[in-house]
Amino acid sequence: MAAGLVALGLAACGDNQSDGGEQADAPTTSTAATAAASGASPAPSSTSLRPPTSEIKVSRAAQAPGFIFVAPKKVFGAKPRPIAETGAEIIDPKGRVRWFRPNKGKNVAQDFRRQTYKGKPVITYWYGRLSNGTGKGKAYILDESYKRIATVEAVGKDIEADFHDFVITEDDTALLGSYRKTKAGDKPVVEGVQQELDIETNKVLTEWHSLDGVPPSDSYEPEGARSASSFDYFHINSANLDDDGNIIVSARHTWAIYKIERKTGKLLWKLGGKDSDFKMGEGTQFAWAHDAVPEGGGVYRIFDNVTGDKGAPTLGDASRVIRVKLDEKAGTVKLLSEQEHPDRIATGTQANGQRLPNGNLFVGWGTSGVFSEFTPGGRMLFDAELPSGLDTYRAYKSVWKGTPSGRPRVAAQRSGGRLRVEASWNGSTEVVRWRARTGPSAKRLKATGGKARWTNLETRFSVPAGKARFVAVEALDKRGKVLATSAAKRVSR
Repeated sequence: MAAGLVALGLAACGDNQSDGGEQADAPTTSTAATAAASGASPAPSSTSLRPPTSEIKVSRAAQAPGFIFVAPKKVFGAKPRPIAETGAEIIDPKGRVRWFRPNKGKNVAQDFRRQTYKGKPVITYWYGRLSNGTGKGKAYILDESYKRIATVEAVGKDIEADFHDFVITEDDTALLGSYRKTKAGDKPVVEGVQQELDIETNKVLTEWHSLDGVPPSDSYEPEGARSASSFDYFHINSANLDDDGNIIVSARHTWAIYKIERKTGKLLWKLGGKDSDFKMGEGTQFAWAHDAVPEGGGVYRIFDNVTGDKGAPTLGDASRVIRVKLDEKAGTVKLLSEQEHPDRIATGTQANGQRLPNGNLFVGWGTSGVFSEFTPGGRMLFDAELPSGLDTYRAYKSVWKGTPSGRPRVAAQRSGGRLRVEASWNGSTEVVRWRARTGPSAKRLKATGGKARWTNLETRFSVPAGKARFVAVEALDKRGKVLATSAAKRVSR
């Protein structure tokens, strides 16, 4: 495991804090550096973080409350972006960044979301290295102050945790998938390994291997497409508990969903693909699918990618989120609903669909870098897109209250009779306004009387300079209460 991987997991990265480990793929470019490069006087900056900014294309009323969780990364084969970083990012519905943790070196964050652990809200993500559509890394759990409280790893010879899914169950256990090189007869293959682990001890509670019931002949993946040395025939990409406590597993390359008995590892049924245990009703067949989630009562929500990698077989030209109803006694499956993007996006890899508490559907459209929200009736309420060359494996929307353990940060520069102030507090979801305090020394500061509305990860505003030599900022909530105060910083000239 690379040293940089462990370092990011252990650090509670705030503004300008270093996670250690390897250097980032693209160097961080500060406001000061940009100004210097153009010949202008360098301006101070309260943060060196440079998260990518999403373009909001549609925003209408009736959206569910909450923040959006994405993990922008470079699209495979795209040119690197020279300024913006990549990493785990919390943004609001206006596209403004509330929290950002940059990737380091060749490591990337994936499957970034809010979950519940021990009855409390947490955020989780996988972090590691990618190779041929799989990953080797660890899963991390952070509390509301962005402090790491748990790390989960796959257990076993020749396997590491894959990025596709990290789910905390109602029993406070973790569902975590891995890929393992082995043989099916004389053929080198990559099988899916699905583990349930005790989060506190990292002890394996249950384990299932795809070769225990799913042969390589079930695959639609062309042999040699990802690796000439071994056949990734299964490609596990999600696991969730059904309402009866058993495990639902999705496999991209067999075009199928599987139900696994949690205690014994017995394969109970197979939906889709070759030799489905259910008669597929009209519109229910899916291909290269991701993110199979039980909704209860025999209803399952699936992201149907429809199409796969170049040259692979396809079922259509527009990806969709489908809801299907299974009748296990009759052995049938019925389509309940489907949701496409109005632009008929076809995403060959990645993606997910999330049912929000008010019934809306939030969708991450995989390689397109697009994420959207729809009413239960299918009307688009929100649509956004990452900058060109970036995508996010999944996208989620959840209510979240973040209170960083560190203090806000400030920088200021004198410009005539004004001070140009820049304030940031990476991770705070409650700050609504900033108030500057200035004075002749760090211990003699007074409020300027002016307030500035929070505008983004870094808010820029100006106040009267007077004879100020030092400045601090107060973070205020919507009621005007002081949440935290920065350290005093000397005013630059």
